[in-house]
Amino acid sequence: MGSSLVVRAAVVEAYGQDKAEIRDDIEAVAPGPGHVKVRMRSTGVCHSDLSAMAGILPAALPAVLGHEGAGEVLEVGEGVTKVKPGDRVVIAWVPPCGDCKT
Repeated sequence: MGSSLVVRAAVVEAYGQDKAEIRDDIEAVAPGPGHVKVRMRSTGVCHSDLSAMAGILPAALPAVLGHEGAGEVLEVGEGVTKVKPGDRVVIAWVPPCGDCKT
């Protein structure tokens, strides 16, 4: 693929917003080293997203909400070996323990 893709996203621009803005003009760029670009088929706004919107959890703003979901891998960055384009994946935010096999 290697090209940018314009997508729909729930975006928060500033702390304290009570609603995210749904935008259709967000550019998803190619993945960098160790990163994966996923076409999200299902996602949601979870409690940690809401906490970031409220400023309880630090977040670099503006931010796209919905970091948990399911979809297909579109592209992989340098060094990614466990998934490949076309793989179906589930994305869940869990801090890595460093001991588990992945």
